Amino acid sequence: MRVIALAMFLQVECDVARGFESKSVQSQWQDAEAQAEERARKRIDPAEHARRQRRESLLRSRTRVINDLATARNETYRASLQHALDHLDKEIAALEEAKPAEE
Repeated sequence: MRVIALAMFLQVECDVARGFESKSVQSQWQDAEAQAEERARKRIDPAEHARRQRRESLLRSRTRVINDLATARNETYRASLQHALDHLDKEIAALEEAKPAEE
C-alpha cells in the first residue's frame, strides 16, 4: 500500500512539475517576443548607423593623435599631428551638423 501511495505521490509531483515547466517555457517565449519587438522599435536606419560608426572611428583617431602629440618631440612631426587633429575636429563637426533631428 505504501509503495502504491509513494508511486501516486511521485506521479502527481511529476505532473505538477511538468505544468510549471510548460508555463515557464511559455513565459520565456513571451519575453523573447517582447524583446524582439522592443529591438525592432529601437532599430536605427543604416545611414544613422554608418554615421555613428564614422564618428566613433574619428574620435578614436583623434584620441590617438592627441596621445602622439603629447609625446612628440620633432617639430615637423608635431605640426603634422596638429594638422591631422584640426582635420579630425572639422570632420567630427561636420558629422554633428549633419546629425538628423531626434524624434
